[in-house]
Amino acid sequence: MNREAKEKLVDVILSMRKKNGWTIEDFKESYGDESVLMPDSLEKCYSVAKEYLLETYEPDLLIDILEDEVLWSDQKDKSESKEKREEITWWTIKMSWNNGDEEYLSDIPNWVAKPVDEYLTTLEEEEKKSN
Repeated sequence: MNREAKEKLVDVILSMRKKNGWTIEDFKESYGDESVLMPDSLEKCYSVAKEYLLETYEPDLLIDILEDEVLWSDQKDKSESKEKREEITWWTIKMSWNNGDEEYLSDIPNWVAKPVDEYLTTLEEEEKKSN
């Protein structure tokens, strides 16, 4: 991997870390045992980390680091998404036929919709209690 490609990879890693909300303490914890002196400014931490990653890490390890950041970000996004759920605003019935066709029913008669609405209201209440 050439220097330009490696730099792009490091930029993506650091971009993910910004998205994931890395703090100065996160940088100090991650690089402190490697004798890297982290500054007291977050932007400078990113700059020092970029140079350190470029000069020290092999491409395979950088790819592993990126995979870890993506996994952590996905878990964080799912957690935040679940916390923000408050009420169900719409539902539909999905039908899957044995020939692989799929159809959605959203115009549901009241005698069918009412018990489903009641059940979903129960789910909403349980969700609110768990948060």
